[in-house]
Amino acid sequence: MKNSKKAFCPACRRFTEYVLERKPVEKAINGKQYRFSLTVAVCCKCGRQLNVRGLIDKNIEEIDEQIREADGLVSMAEIETFAKLYRSGRVSVSPA
Repeated sequence: MKNSKKAFCPACRRFTEYVLERKPVEKAINGKQYRFSLTVAVCCKCGRQLNVRGLIDKNIEEIDEQIREADGLVSMAEIETFAKLYRSGRVSVSPA
């Protein structure tokens, strides 16, 4: 495969190709139950999940985004957009 990604698979005991898939996961955070869709790396040889560099960080971002959506909070993308508008001077905040 062109541009294929490889990682060490502890089950196969060698570097193998892997694919990224979405997996539903349920977790309780601060006493509240959530159902997330997280990205996992799966070995193309044996089908087991792999630990791939950067995947934990990606899952933390996915969890944060999904919690914000479930709880009706402002997304990080919206915060970044507002910050850019504020810095550009197109949005001003007046004191209450």
